[in-house]
Amino acid sequence: ATGGAGAQVAQEAVGEQASPAAKAAAGILGGVAGSVAPSAALGAARRVATPLPSRLTAEERRLMQVAEREGVEVPIGAATGSNMMQRIESGLAQIPGSSGLAQQQQQRMREQLNAAAMRRAGEVATDVSPETLDRAFTRIGRQFDDLIAQTPQVNLDRQFAVDLGGIARTYAQRLPTDVRPVVVSRLQDLAAMAGRNVPGREFQAISSDLRRAARDYAGVPEVNRAINQMATALDDAIARQLGPDLRRDWQQTRREYRNLLAIDQAARSAAGAGMQTGNLTAAALKSAVRAQDTAGFGRGRGDLNDIARLAGFIADKIPDSGTASRLNVANLLTLSAPAMTTGSMVGSFAGPVAGLAAGAAFPYALQRAIQSDPGRAYLMNQRFAGPSPLSADARRAALASILSQQGVSP
Repeated sequence: ATGGAGAQVAQEAVGEQASPAAKAAAGILGGVAGSVAPSAALGAARRVATPLPSRLTAEERRLMQVAEREGVEVPIGAATGSNMMQRIESGLAQIPGSSGLAQQQQQRMREQLNAAAMRRAGEVATDVSPETLDRAFTRIGRQFDDLIAQTPQVNLDRQFAVDLGGIARTYAQRLPTDVRPVVVSRLQDLAAMAGRNVPGREFQAISSDLRRAARDYAGVPEVNRAINQMATALDDAIARQLGPDLRRDWQQTRREYRNLLAIDQAARSAAGAGMQTGNLTAAALKSAVRAQDTAGFGRGRGDLNDIARLAGFIADKIPDSGTASRLNVANLLTLSAPAMTTGSMVGSFAGPVAGLAAGAAFPYALQRAIQSDPGRAYLMNQRFAGPSPLSADARRAALASILSQQGVSP
């Protein structure tokens, strides 16, 4: 219909005196323009309604669901996969007028990631500072002590001896000679208790000592893993003897402790600003979680797996401070040049100052708009991100129809 209307309008526009060839050409051009007009208009309207249609992969969309579940406010560029939006956000983070707001947003996101990780350790906190981690270890240690106190004695059964044998075969003969005695001596002490009923108080002291030793050797991965496996063998021994309620509490405490160990390792190995500000870094968290279960990390195993992947996804989507980002910043800063020029025409010192202020206000206003709830909701909405209701077949049929009407074989 719009194709026919476009052809008629175009032919009338050339006038009655026009040659048949001119009328035919006008009809074809008008018809083609009319045929594509609905698709173009609909496309423009859809882009206005959904300015940043998602370009995320299936796995990235899943991680965005993780972010929503964990309450992590992902940058809009990363959340939609828009490269242009990522560059805009990176540029605004470096411009004096908007950098403060952008840095506040980034710090808020880091705190949300910290909080998501610490929840896996049973802790309510927005940082991974030494004080926060020490408080978490103290609380979990107290939980272990309370649970052990409810068990008068623990039988270190045959399975405990089997578990120790597996640890000895894995580590005792393969460790470097300078650290091997640390592991061997502890294995020998535990093996001497196999088959015995150990009083709960003594078991508690042994378990606490192993956990302290594991933390002391956090910088020596082989020794750290060996001692942690000894502690796990002890935990398994007592878990086999607990009633259903105590066993559930014991397993939950073990899970929190295991997650806290990974967070502690990530906090220890975080480089630069991450260590100084008490924030987890993507690389350090991913490395620590993978080290706990190298085989299972790729298959998504572990309480912290999704958190580590989400942190890495966000970090990968933020442009670095290289040449491209610097050029983007320069381009945004040139928005102040017209204001400076206009201000200088006033002919006084106040003119350029007012121009600079006006230019600096734009990035600030833009950053405020992007960070606002309505701004995020608008830019991230995907209401009209799907395929157009005017399919390619429909567009081709409209073009073929109008060309046929004008006597042209499509």
